[in-house]
Amino acid sequence: MIDKVLARLNKQQYEVATTLNGIIRTLAGPGTGKTGTQTAHIANLINIGVNPESILAITFTNKAASETRHRIVKNTEDLGSVGWQVAASTYHSFCRKHILKPFQSHEMFINMGYENGFIILDDSDSESVMKEVYSNSVGGFNLVLDALGITEKQMLRNISDHRSKGIDFDIFSRQIKHDPIKLNAAKELKVIIDSYPISLKGVSKENKALMSKEIGSRLQQINGDFNDAVVAIAWKQYAKDCAAADGLDFDDQLLFAMKLLQHDKTVASRLAKRFEYIFLDEFQDSNMCQWQLMKSIINAQKSPNLFIVGDDYQSIYRFRNANVEIMKNLDKELPTCITNSLINNYRSTAAIINLSNALTAQMPNQIGDGQLIAASGITGEKPTLEIYNNAKEEADGVVATITSLIQRGERPSDIAVLYRNRTVNKELIEALNLSRMDYDIIGDVGFYQTAEIKSAVAILRILTRNTDVFAYAKVLDYATVGISAVRLKSTTHENGSSPLEAIDFIMNKDKRAKSKAESFVSDIKSLIHTSKQLATHERFLELLLNTEELKNLYKTNPSIKAKADGQYRDITKRTVGTLATKFKAFWETHLLPSFVKDSHKVAIKKSANMDGSTDEIANELVEKRKNNFNIILERVLNDMNKPGAILSELVDDLVQRIDQEGNDDLESIQLLTNHASKGLEFPHVFLIGTEEESYNSLDSDLDDIEEEGRNFFVASTRAKASLHISASVTRVVNGNFMNRSLLKLLYPLLDKLDLSERTQKVLNGTDNRFEDEFQLDSAPIPNGLAAEMQRIGDKYKVRHEEKSVVQDTEESFNPAPGFF
Repeated sequence: MIDKVLARLNKQQYEVATTLNGIIRTLAGPGTGKTGTQTAHIANLINIGVNPESILAITFTNKAASETRHRIVKNTEDLGSVGWQVAASTYHSFCRKHILKPFQSHEMFINMGYENGFIILDDSDSESVMKEVYSNSVGGFNLVLDALGITEKQMLRNISDHRSKGIDFDIFSRQIKHDPIKLNAAKELKVIIDSYPISLKGVSKENKALMSKEIGSRLQQINGDFNDAVVAIAWKQYAKDCAAADGLDFDDQLLFAMKLLQHDKTVASRLAKRFEYIFLDEFQDSNMCQWQLMKSIINAQKSPNLFIVGDDYQSIYRFRNANVEIMKNLDKELPTCITNSLINNYRSTAAIINLSNALTAQMPNQIGDGQLIAASGITGEKPTLEIYNNAKEEADGVVATITSLIQRGERPSDIAVLYRNRTVNKELIEALNLSRMDYDIIGDVGFYQTAEIKSAVAILRILTRNTDVFAYAKVLDYATVGISAVRLKSTTHENGSSPLEAIDFIMNKDKRAKSKAESFVSDIKSLIHTSKQLATHERFLELLLNTEELKNLYKTNPSIKAKADGQYRDITKRTVGTLATKFKAFWETHLLPSFVKDSHKVAIKKSANMDGSTDEIANELVEKRKNNFNIILERVLNDMNKPGAILSELVDDLVQRIDQEGNDDLESIQLLTNHASKGLEFPHVFLIGTEEESYNSLDSDLDDIEEEGRNFFVASTRAKASLHISASVTRVVNGNFMNRSLLKLLYPLLDKLDLSERTQKVLNGTDNRFEDEFQLDSAPIPNGLAAEMQRIGDKYKVRHEEKSVVQDTEESFNPAPGFF
């Protein structure tokens, strides 16, 4: 079968997929078949005898990991079920399964306060911990936070920025101590904090406001940058509170894993022996923590086999601390690195590729030239550029073009409208509503962020970790049992007990709570009991093969082995079925009533602006919530019946599922940001709001401008058959009427675009909102345009000297805008 798999590859893809050893950096442009090449590569290694369990394939999303795994399984199906043995996962899943869980009793973690292993926290759990930090902070520091206006979410983002660079609290605090200016500012800050009462209880709201104003004035007099000191105070307590709850948040999963590998080389050596072949996908999106983590394993390998795939032209996640310099400097860090490229684009027409090639030709400081070859053989029509007078005209024009596409037989789901940020989609949504077109906004409230799914996942968390007070609190947020989440948390903390013990304690003291909570407690205990009947294959065999004779028979007698394995599958299937039935009954009995009540409240508000009665709208909302729950139920059933499935691992993945998964069967137009479109493709793409103000601000630096160029590149290369670009001369943004200007990077590309008569008139006009230096006339290259092209060229000059070295993990902290 591998011959058929490899036969589907072109020459460049084949060379990559048949490389057996070494350190290979593959530059894979959009639409060049990188996933197919990478999975063929893995299948080829398995086919020549490489143990699939020794292959690690890391990507960034659960959806991508699942796609990778299924393609490997399909490519190796003639060899049996070996494809499932490849460790295809996200960075977080890899760390949990192969580092954190196996070594949770390591002395390093014990010394950090994690004596009972880890509970994986989701974003709302993290915010809950930080809120406790804020509410319990000493009076002076509480006033500092008020004066600076730093929210819990902002503080978490600041801490996250450091951790993604591989900086933990100890390194961060040392940086402050080793910087005389910051250290002096920290000392001045401490004096101010200590001059106020430890507790502000009893202080009136008015007096607190006066004290906050006073402290704000005193902060302005500090000589030096005290920002890091503020973050350090909050971070120290946040880390302490997380450890007290056994909680490990999103960033610390990677940071703790990285620290362990650096702290204990024997752990890195064990992983290096286990995983002889490492594949890293979307490598341009890696941050320093992820790279340091993987490099610890690579450096421990006797003969490193590292295959990375990425495209520096699609590096658009600097705001998440992705560091494209890691990919650019790989050959410097690992001198034996060999670079190759995939350049045949099978997605887009030649006209769209011509535009993208013209765009990448302007981009400096890249690894390759970024030039793609249109392999589809279809020339296609030039991408269009339309400039409208205002946002409403733009929306109407886009909807009119979409209508014509649908009338000629195109599916609505094959049409996507992309935008740099959501501030420009308001008029479009209004126009789609007026035209009664169905649309789906990708990236709004995601499937996994809905209350019904959060509650369902919280129940599953309880089944895998009965001490997870955060999970119990989430369930109690929706279950009407006479015990609030706040009361549960405080009782658990005060008594030093498990959540169930705390509930029993409350019930014994509160008759009202007891009458409401009895059936809840009984049902949750029954669920927990059933979940404990699930055993791994290894544990099942330990129980079944309880003598040396049986163990030998299992190893030597194929019929005995088949019988034992079949028995395990049957028992697992029955247990999973029972668990699913009880899980659904528990959710419908104790949580659904709250969602029914909430749906009626929402329906009352909606019915005033929509057709249909309140009951009809409410019933529709309830059915949607039931359907969402059933989707999770079905996934649990399917995943738990797969070979080697472990409930705790499934739940951990659900807790931090961040993919924006659309419904492939939904016949609706897709609305999404440029960032959310990465990795997707659509036959017809509309890029709206392509104005300079949407992409760049007055304080944008050269790195910002370069990244926004890549952002536009990513968005434009999502299109397969047609690309429609539009801008507006004026737009209302956040309630303010704004003049707008065309995205500057488009001017050197005008010959690759189909300009309507209206657009040419706007560009030829003297309206200073579109600078008159860009006038179009009969000259091949207008003087104004040539000048602007030169200006853009100057702005985008290669800066190898500035950006030649991967940043050190102890680089200084740059506070987010609005930190003060």
